[in-house]
Amino acid sequence: MIKEHLQIKVANRIILQFMYLMKYQKQNQLEYQSVMLELEFQK
Repeated sequence: MIKEHLQIKVANRIILQFMYLMKYQKQNQLEYQSVMLELEFQK
């Protein structure tokens, strides 16, 4: 019982993180690309 409860909690946390990532993916992608461009210029 306790083990199943923990698995459900972990699954819910993963789902929440996934939803968060999907929500902010486009914004993060822009930030990621700008950071990568800066790194390219620094080489």
